[in-house]
Amino acid sequence: MNAIVICMASAKGGSGKTTLTATFASFLAQIGKKVLVIDCDEATHGMTLLYLEQVNSGAGRNEDGRSAYLGLFDSSHYPPRSQDPLVELERALDADQKENPSKFAFIAIENGVQFIPATYYFDSKPQMEPNAFLGRLKWILGIVRGKFDYIFLDAQAGTDTVSKIAVRRDISDEVVIISEYDPLSAAGIERLKAVMGEDLNFTRTWILLNKMLPEFVKSFSEFLSIARYLPPIPWTADVVRAYARRRLALDFESGNQFTLGILQTLKALLPHADGLLLDKWAATKAAALRQPLDDQYKDAKNKLQYIYVGLENLDKRGRLTEFVSKAFPLSIAGIGALFAVLSSGWFSPEIYNVIVSKYYWLGLGIVAATAAVALPIFAEAFGANVRAKKKLERDTLLRQKRMVEEEMQKLDSLRTSELADIVNNSLSRSLT
Repeated sequence: MNAIVICMASAKGGSGKTTLTATFASFLAQIGKKVLVIDCDEATHGMTLLYLEQVNSGAGRNEDGRSAYLGLFDSSHYPPRSQDPLVELERALDADQKENPSKFAFIAIENGVQFIPATYYFDSKPQMEPNAFLGRLKWILGIVRGKFDYIFLDAQAGTDTVSKIAVRRDISDEVVIISEYDPLSAAGIERLKAVMGEDLNFTRTWILLNKMLPEFVKSFSEFLSIARYLPPIPWTADVVRAYARRRLALDFESGNQFTLGILQTLKALLPHADGLLLDKWAATKAAALRQPLDDQYKDAKNKLQYIYVGLENLDKRGRLTEFVSKAFPLSIAGIGALFAVLSSGWFSPEIYNVIVSKYYWLGLGIVAATAAVALPIFAEAFGANVRAKKKLERDTLLRQKRMVEEEMQKLDSLRTSELADIVNNSLSRSLT
């Protein structure tokens, strides 16, 4: 194992460099990589402040409240034994700690990522001499390179001497310049390249646009990769909420656009073998996310069946109404004609009395029963408001049928889709 050292740089503060560094490290740890992050920002200690709680809890404080370890820019232990920071750091390590570097001055942060903070105490201290910083950084990297897969250096923003050291070719293997997408940031990138010279040459330097609106990310990604630009990172509501709560916006359970953006960026940045590992992780995660889709498909199928039953019942009611609407007037007309004939005097009194005595009450009952059953249906069939109601009911069922069929078709396709399609579907469902 020989770690790839990636320096995360930026032309100016506020680009999101530190949080992206932590995010990359956390993502790689999630897929089983051993990752170390070193805070190389002497001015602001941004990464150290991001994980201040973990730093304080893992500092190994002595009785005087001082840490038992050295941060990257801590010049000596208290009380100082030597003015040489390398001597001080070596004295902080015993023989066992040299054999197992994870025991010295390492803080566990997101997903088990190991972290060397810039400092363990924030009192005023002189700036470290450039040669001392260079020597210490080289010495630490010499010890830990064989123990990790990836080492991220969170460099200081700008073109300060500390920044120049972190991007040096004998320190880092790759450099990623984090930038926002605006003219001022673009000018800052060009200035950074001009000042750093060959340390930021084309073969080892990537540019990563952060905080880009999601609708622009897809259209820019294919073009930017040709010019050594990594796929941009989307700026979504999930990211804003997470940053406001001092945590990363990664979602390894159900996914989000930010997590997908990080996945695509890492695939472009890392060696091919680890890119395949990321693909394998994405396929596994997609398989897990497909399981709820099967349940959604079954629910949609049952809903469609219910709609079919509703349409069938509506058709039956329509046929019955049509039959009654035609039969009822004929029945009324027939009964009326019968009584008209009976009362017309066409029959002799004897015959009339026999018919009336035998069939009067039966006829009257039939008329009453027919009227009781048929009149409501007749009124419903011929009422204008009822007609409109039935049409609306049918149109609603047909519209629901189309929507469910479209959803089933989409779900059926998603059950064999890539992770991005599944996550985007989940996002769209959550917004509706």
